[in-house]
Amino acid sequence: MSNFTYGVVGLGKVGYAVCRKLVSNGQLKWVVTSKPPNEIEFSGSVRIYSAIQQVKETVSVIAIATSDGAFEKIARDVCEASRKKKICYAAFHFSGATSREVLSPLTELGIKILSLHPMQTFGKYREDIFDGIFWGCDCTADDFSIAESIIADLGGIARLLDEKILRNKPLYHAIGVSVANFLQGVVEFARLQCESISLQPSEVLLPILRTSFENAYSAIEQGSDVPITGPVARGDAERIRVHLESLKKHSEYANEYTLLTQFLASILQKQGKISNDAYHKINDIIR
Repeated sequence: MSNFTYGVVGLGKVGYAVCRKLVSNGQLKWVVTSKPPNEIEFSGSVRIYSAIQQVKETVSVIAIATSDGAFEKIARDVCEASRKKKICYAAFHFSGATSREVLSPLTELGIKILSLHPMQTFGKYREDIFDGIFWGCDCTADDFSIAESIIADLGGIARLLDEKILRNKPLYHAIGVSVANFLQGVVEFARLQCESISLQPSEVLLPILRTSFENAYSAIEQGSDVPITGPVARGDAERIRVHLESLKKHSEYANEYTLLTQFLASILQKQGKISNDAYHKINDIIR
């Protein structure tokens, strides 16, 4: 653990997780949030402000845990609050899609700027939520040691993103979205279909979810292709046609099934796991 002290701006899911970790470390000095202090379980141990301009205490690092659209205003507010005395020596945001340069006004005050993105989903807080996770670091090579210290305080593995990634930062962010959001969406699709025909989702889905996740996890761990099974992998265009007919009659999600089928068929065809003939037959069905 470093000797850094922290202020956090924003108390959404990410901000809450960060605050919980920093409180346990004894490193959190203040939080800026619109939430009233009586709704914040750790408010007795830190100062709670409703605006950055109210902050008087200098900390080593400000962690900005708001939506991306607020970053520019927060940078201006930190500059205003630092007119007489800097309130921090470094500041970073957590976004995987937005460059650190959005905080560039702070550099005029000699404040280091970074973007540190945790490749994690924050739907529900866990004590170990930061343990072992990948952090994509958008910062200069000289400032990477600051990033490493911050991430050592929170937990996880710091990796300096190279220029190729930084030029395509939204694509990098889409990687996390595909796992943390699309995966959940597919499970929700299955849950809704269970309910539509009076099946109990927990009884039907939990065993197959567990096996599917284990198979995917094992493939990523071993550096191999994620195994895809079912009618698309078998090139079974007729089975896909029957599925679509039923979904069109009984569900509002036939289009989603079509898009996912098209995506899987494209992957399998490129990997040489289904024939060109099977690929075209599937595409003819789903058009």
